[in-house]
Amino acid sequence: MMGLIQQNKPLPTQRAQGLGLFVVQPRMIAHHSGMQEHFTTKVTGKGQIYIIDKLKEFFSKGDNTCPNI
Repeated sequence: MMGLIQQNKPLPTQRAQGLGLFVVQPRMIAHHSGMQEHFTTKVTGKGQIYIIDKLKEFFSKGDNTCPNI
């Protein structure tokens, strides 16, 4: 899913979030050193349809390169 999720981070790109493909839910976790904010990225229904359509397009071409969605 290149282009939708940032490399080395579990957060969607601004483009993907702006399209409404993902929702980021923040939460606070208590650690011995204090509170720490964590994020959970969830795919929306619109995002599921977008990703499936892009994968169908990719596999119908018979191309072996990674899709840039």
